[in-house]
Amino acid sequence: MKQKEKSAIVRLLSDLIKADTVIDTREIDLFEKICSRYNIDVPETLVEAQKLTLSEALSALEALSASERRTLVEDLENIAIADGKCEPEEALLLLALRQILSGEGGDTIDCGCDVPDNIAPFTVFYVESEYDEDTNNAIKANYRTIENEFRLAGFDFVYIPHKSSQFSSIEKHKLMSIICHIAPTVASADAQMIYDKICTLDTEVFCRSLLYNKLGLSSLYDTEPSLLVKIGSSRVSLKLVHNYFKFMVSGNVLDDVRYFVDSYKSIAKDEKIIVRQVEPHCSHFEYSGFNKSIFDLLAFPGKAFESRILIDTARHRIFFEDINAELELTAYERSLYTFLLYASVMGKVVRRNETSEARKSRLDAAFNKIYNMVGKWENDEVKTYKSPNIASSLSRIRKRINSLELLENKKLYLPESADDVLSLKVDPEKVYVLDSLTGKKMLMRDSDVWCKL
Repeated sequence: MKQKEKSAIVRLLSDLIKADTVIDTREIDLFEKICSRYNIDVPETLVEAQKLTLSEALSALEALSASERRTLVEDLENIAIADGKCEPEEALLLLALRQILSGEGGDTIDCGCDVPDNIAPFTVFYVESEYDEDTNNAIKANYRTIENEFRLAGFDFVYIPHKSSQFSSIEKHKLMSIICHIAPTVASADAQMIYDKICTLDTEVFCRSLLYNKLGLSSLYDTEPSLLVKIGSSRVSLKLVHNYFKFMVSGNVLDDVRYFVDSYKSIAKDEKIIVRQVEPHCSHFEYSGFNKSIFDLLAFPGKAFESRILIDTARHRIFFEDINAELELTAYERSLYTFLLYASVMGKVVRRNETSEARKSRLDAAFNKIYNMVGKWENDEVKTYKSPNIASSLSRIRKRINSLELLENKKLYLPESADDVLSLKVDPEKVYVLDSLTGKKMLMRDSDVWCKL
């Protein structure tokens, strides 16, 4: 067994021991026996293990055989009950580890680092990055049953459309008063922004703008329908890391919920399960659980990202997906920036003073097509990319990009003009377009439409 695999095993065992915040000597004794069986040098490997996140540790164990995984799961189960009981925090972590190590489905553990994180414990979110009609219809049809299944196991179930509907059912002036009371230092414009967001929030925006952008949960950028639950926090190289388990919904959503709940209840010490009885009421606002989490998420700034760019020809916009920001430009500026993205992706050289009439003609032809896709709504024609005001247009584009606060490494996105060549350094892997036929997102370089410009 490789040293990194040994470090990964120690990370899993150590986190499970500390999950309930009580370290029992029986757990330590068993931990040392297990390490001896794996021929692990405990002092040295403990230090190395603390440099791995749970997600990294599980990735390091992917090469283990099925029998080795089963043995490891048995070791984790024995650690969890070494002190005679399995507390809810241990049971939830063990459930996640057992599911992932089984190698079935697309379950993952995701980690958010260096960010405030006030997501309530034992809160299960339905998450998706693209609306899945069948799953959403099934949740709506079985909402009360799903909510009660989770509640009887000690969990709160959060279905964003349902929560958004609850917020919007409160009279506006009352909800605005609640917002101002919770956050008295926010300006009226910010209070209005919070009101608008919580009353119109949908699952996709919640996943991308809040859980992905603000908590840094990368697996939520593009995710199939799943259940997401926080499984605790841990220290990685002295930094606090928040761990989340994403359980993929693979079939009948009600069956998947019952499998999740039954698996948890088969592990957990049931006398500590807390059944929440608070029901929504028009005269009060419960500032706890999800309600508190959503306000906390909206209050703190997001993480900076090297964002992916989506060229949305249907809406004539350039959208920085990872930071949820549209690049506000005029029709010509929008077309010019898209043209430079296209040239960068396709490896074409754009000179401000092109001397070859043949090359200039080809570039102008491509620019005209791009202008008609992302420029003005009417199908008018611009003869050349070299507008007399190109210098001022480039300056405004740079200004707009520099104003995107959450955009990391802005220099990669800024148009440059050196030795008469206009260029961008953005990674082609970050430039996407919407397919005109299917409406699906794809890399620009994989699009037949864009490759044939």
